[in-house]
Amino acid sequence: MITPLRQCCCLLAFSAAMAAFASLRLPAIIGSHMVLQQRVPLPVWGRAEAGERVSVRLAGQTARTTADAQGAWRVTFKPLEARPRQPALSMTITGAHETIILTDILVGEVWLCAGQSNMEMATLSAARGREEVRAAHDPQLRLFQVGRHTAATPQWGGDGVWRPAMPEVVDDFSAAGYFFARTLRTKLGVPIGIMQATWGGSVVEGWLPREVLAGAPHFAGRIAELDRRTAAYTPQVAERRLTAYQQELPAARAREAQYWETVGTKDPGIAGQWAQPALDDHDWPLLELPGIWENAGIPTLADFDGFVWFRRQVTIPPAWVGQALTLELPPLDDSDSTYVNNTLVGRTTGNWTDPRAYPIPASVVTGSTVTIAVQVLDMAFAGGFAGSARTFRLYRTDHPEDTPLTLAGPWRYRISTPAKELPWPSGLPATPVAPGAEINAPASFYNGMIAPLLPFALRGIVWYQGESNTPNAGEYPELLTLLIASWRSAFVNRFAPFGIVQLPGYQAPTPDAPVLKSDWAAIREAERQVAERQPHVGLAVTLDLGEAQNIHPFRKQEVGQRLAQWAAVEVYRQSGEASGPLVSRLTRHGAEVAIRFAHARYGLMTRDGLPPAGFALAGRDGIFVWATAHVAGDTLYLSAPTVPMPTSVAYAWADNPTWANLVNRAGLLASPFRLAVP
Repeated sequence: MITPLRQCCCLLAFSAAMAAFASLRLPAIIGSHMVLQQRVPLPVWGRAEAGERVSVRLAGQTARTTADAQGAWRVTFKPLEARPRQPALSMTITGAHETIILTDILVGEVWLCAGQSNMEMATLSAARGREEVRAAHDPQLRLFQVGRHTAATPQWGGDGVWRPAMPEVVDDFSAAGYFFARTLRTKLGVPIGIMQATWGGSVVEGWLPREVLAGAPHFAGRIAELDRRTAAYTPQVAERRLTAYQQELPAARAREAQYWETVGTKDPGIAGQWAQPALDDHDWPLLELPGIWENAGIPTLADFDGFVWFRRQVTIPPAWVGQALTLELPPLDDSDSTYVNNTLVGRTTGNWTDPRAYPIPASVVTGSTVTIAVQVLDMAFAGGFAGSARTFRLYRTDHPEDTPLTLAGPWRYRISTPAKELPWPSGLPATPVAPGAEINAPASFYNGMIAPLLPFALRGIVWYQGESNTPNAGEYPELLTLLIASWRSAFVNRFAPFGIVQLPGYQAPTPDAPVLKSDWAAIREAERQVAERQPHVGLAVTLDLGEAQNIHPFRKQEVGQRLAQWAAVEVYRQSGEASGPLVSRLTRHGAEVAIRFAHARYGLMTRDGLPPAGFALAGRDGIFVWATAHVAGDTLYLSAPTVPMPTSVAYAWADNPTWANLVNRAGLLASPFRLAVP
């Protein structure tokens, strides 16, 4: 007779034996709900035991292979076709000891959106974000958010899951990427898959493969230095750095605590005990959360940096009283101190990208209601609850079967101390990592976030980055060209379309001088040059979408729509203009310069009905002066009385040339430029 205990032991032994054979693995990008790129060969790959036979079935095709000595295997399927109302597919991967079945797979168009914080900005944080998120219901649009990792060497597998577009998925997905994909869905009528690989503040060289950077003349020295540091990073050195970090951490935490005590004396919310449950907050206005407060349409919050307090009273189930709870909050931009029933339960400083999870002791949960108060400090740019409603909830810590209480909705808020009255927080020391794995190290993002996707089949890539490279704008044309070529090679698609978002206007407008020293203008020029010189590369001009005091402008709908317009015309051969006017030919006739523009087949005009503005001419002395301009069809004519022999021409060459007004008949703004006159 088998006793229950013996039966349990047998089951455990059987499970352990099966786990020993559980060697079949897939990268995260290959999973249920994914979209497969139509009309191209489809690679599927994974890991198994060395020498293990693997069979993969998809859409009536069966492919077989054997894992190599390192356990890697790969098969390739013949192209599939997207069809309206097509039934979802399944994929079966069978190894020697196990089978993996993936379901709900669609065939359509697949794109990757990548870059830094303006591509990373969540849909919820964009203009009209709350309405856009609520309207997000499209099972034929699938999203994959690549886990944020840096690495010194190319990684395999990665993390992330494919999910259909719905509010709780779209809210913290790239706004520009989502609006691009959504617009393509409307234009093409086929399933769309969009992958997001972003990191705020990232430099372009972090997204390039190491071997590519090593071959770039001005980067070879930096790669050699990185190799030297890597060779010197022995286990002993790593241990010493970790020990030093651990020794420094207590003092840094003490400084952090002292900072909060200092700013607390300046914050009326601390002295006034705004976290007290008994506080009368009926006159505090309401704000829908999560969301960025600058984007709420409230004048007093539109440009506010500093402390804002948020409060909400939550009724909990009777069984939760006297129990330990967990409070989850979305990423808070930048820092927070969070109280429950006037007890500080968590504090995070200087981290505006990660969700919070704060434990609430059972001793704090004394009644049927709990009062949550969150003191948020934003020192610059956007502020508030920046992430997803998925990570905005309260639940009983030891009872995962309970239904969590969602905290999304109206909260009371009160503005407190402006940031200009506060010292800047020092923050904590960075956790030591191996050379090459640091944020913005050469190839660090490529290794940690792009390599795990390879060689997934895709149609193309859209790219929004460049702000972090403005200090070295002269390097950008070469680096962006190398990035395009290397990613096309890595994804085994040498003609992959590549859409570039040209940087928008930023900083205070300066209309008094025609040509200024401007790193932002230099990056825009680099982006224009790369789009002009490289095949199958497009440019979405967003000069008019910028905000003088906000490096993260909110109008991401237009960014996505302009990228989708380029793709629809240039990639999918639909009618219309692919972008704003771009210089195609430049000639001089005496003192007059004629500029012919592409993407102006129906003629040029100005967006405000005034004469074309923002154009300048220079002679051999190199001094630019404002030029008079008029248009005829797709050509613009320039002249300046003090420049009888023009040698250079420039348009909208400044950080934020709000006066630039040349557009095509589609209303798309012309790209800035600076060119020699032949």
